[in-house]
Amino acid sequence: YSDASFIDFVNDEIDKKNYSAETHKTYKTQITKLQRFKEKIAFSEINKSFLERYKNFMLNELKNSSNTANKSLSMLRTFINWGLDARLIKNNPLQGVKLKKGKGKREYLTVSELEKLERLYKDFNLNARQLNVLRYFLFVCYTGLRYTDLKELNFKNIKKRNAGRKEIEVIEITMHKTKMQVTIPLTEKAKAVLP
Repeated sequence: YSDASFIDFVNDEIDKKNYSAETHKTYKTQITKLQRFKEKIAFSEINKSFLERYKNFMLNELKNSSNTANKSLSMLRTFINWGLDARLIKNNPLQGVKLKKGKGKREYLTVSELEKLERLYKDFNLNARQLNVLRYFLFVCYTGLRYTDLKELNFKNIKKRNAGRKEIEVIEITMHKTKMQVTIPLTEKAKAVLP
């Protein structure tokens, strides 16, 4: 094991690799979170006991869900692998450790909640910033797009396509997460909130 700074090493690796802005931010956020647990960490400190204490910190102090803590440990595994590749660490302390993904708890809008938001949008009782945020939120409700895909969306992604005997407008976009090309019909409600 090396007494080299794990935090410094990982920060240097993140900065020198050509990651997307989103991945870069995600990795930096994980390092900041790790530093909330312990500000300075040497490679020699990282062992199963350290990882167990870090997981308990995330669950008990940060009140992270089990899935969130496991996702953080999964990213930590990536960082440890970088250290293994650079020969700063001899053995992977996460070797054989299974990171279980539990069933996530998602809450969904009811139809009446969505209708309330639609009325709020139509009534214009919000300031310009709030109205704009609501416009984007309603658009993702109507299209099913993820926020990262919405950020990339452009008017050039809206195309006219034949659907049987009539022509419809669709969104054609390559999904950020899956890299798959998808076609999403553009409903009247979705069109109504386009800027």
